[in-house]
Parts: sequence; structure tokens; C-alpha cells
Amino acid sequence: MDTTPATTIRTEADREAAAGSPPPSASPRRGGERRGGERGDDAGRPTPRRRLLHPLPLLALLVAAPLLYLGMNHFAAALLEARHAGTVASAQRHQPLSAERLDAAIAGLEHALEWRPTRETHFHLAQLQQARAELAEAGPATRRSALDAAIAHYRAGLALAPLSSIGWSRLAWLLAGEGHTDQALAALRLSTLVGPYAPLQRWWRLELWLRLFRRLEPGDLPMARRQLAQAFDIDPWRLARLASRHGLLFRVRSELARAGVARERLDVLFPVPLVHPRKRS
Repeated sequence: MDTTPATTIRTEADREAAAGSPPPSASPRRGGERRGGERGDDAGRPTPRRRLLHPLPLLALLVAAPLLYLGMNHFAAALLEARHAGTVASAQRHQPLSAERLDAAIAGLEHALEWRPTRETHFHLAQLQQARAELAEAGPATRRSALDAAIAHYRAGLALAPLSSIGWSRLAWLLAGEGHTDQALAALRLSTLVGPYAPLQRWWRLELWLRLFRRLEPGDLPMARRQLAQAFDIDPWRLARLASRHGLLFRVRSELARAGVARERLDVLFPVPLVHPRKRS
């Protein structure tokens, strides 16, 4: 009887199994087959799957890129506009400004236009150019160039916002001051058409109507009468002063009567002359 302990008996098959090799009795499979029907050296390992990119992050990037670009443009333009806001406000109030400060503001806002063209930036540039033309040291060439640039900026701003009544009024004033009466009347008509009730510009636009009154065409008179009637209802004394300043007291009274204003109201502020001014001589 074999008295060798069972724990010390190791067969050749056991030693090969411990070393990781298949026992001699194990027959090789065809084609390198291993357990579980797998092949090659990847036996017992899971087959990796192809990882596809999810389309949602790519779509979000495509949408966010132009928005980010536009946001950067708006931010850069806003910084430039804020930097020169004080100069623009001074020009709007007709406060004295140096040529250097005006030139710096004009250059800054023109750069802002490259980032973001807006109606307000064009209008601000037009006002700065007008202030540049009004400087005492501005020569004829500088004044002409600045006024041409102001007119161009008003037109560019109105191309972006054609329903800006105040923009048309400012352009009309500028054109009238340069002697372009027909163009000024066209701009004044558009201003009144798109903004017939404009409290912020009522009086200075009405003064332009009175300034150009003798050049009005018959088709302009109904629009002018409505503006005169509005002003008469708000402040008849102020209207009387404006009409008297332009030598149109009798004509304004006549147009108000045609607009339906009662005669007893007109007689208080617009007394009828005994002789028509044109017939005194």
C-alpha cells in the first residue's frame, strides 16, 4: 500500500495546470478556439463596442458659436459707446467741446459700428459731426466734410430704422440749414407721417414747418394744419409767438380756421388785421 500523503502527491497534470498550461490530455481546438466559442488571444475578454459621438453636444456647439460671436460684438460695441457717452451727451446739449475730444469720440463710435451697426450709433455720430462743423476753428473744408458725414450717418441710421420720426426730423433740420429745401420737406413729411403725435419734438418740428411754410405744396397743407391744431390745443400762446417770429400770424390763423378751430378762440390770440399784410402796399 502506498503510504505517501495525499497532499504531497502532485501529478504532472496538476503541475501543468498550476503553471497555467493546459494538461496534456487537453486537445487543441481548431482555429485557435478557446472556451466559450471565442477565438485568438482575446479568449475570455468582452468584445469592445464602438463608441459613437452623441449628436446633441455637436448641435449645441453649432448653435452656441454664432451666438457667442454676436455677444462678443455687442459687448465690444457697448464698451466703445459707453466710453464716449459723455461726449455725445455734451454734443446733444450744444456744450463746448474740443476738437481733440470730438475726433476721439468720432473714431471710437466708427469703430463701434464695425462691431455692431445700429441706428443710435449712426445718429450719435451725426450729432458729433454736427458739433465738429460748429467749432470756431473749423475751416470751410472741415465744416463741409463734417456736415456731409452727418447727413450720411442720418441716412444710414434711417436705413436701419425707417420709422424713426425724430431721425427724419433731425435730417430735415440739417438739410434745411444747408439750403436743400426740397429734401428737407421730404424728410419733414416722413417724420410727420410716421410720428404725427411726437411730444418730445413737437415744437421744434413745428418751427421747421413754419420755417418752410412758404415752400409747402397744396398736398402738404392738411398735414401742416393738423400739426398747428395740436399745438394750438396744447399751448396757443407759444404757437402765436412762433407764428409771429416767422411772420405767419395771419396765415396760421387762416389755417387753424380751416382746421375747425372756433373763431372766438382765434380772435383772442390772433386778431384779424384790418388789411391783409400783402395788400398794405
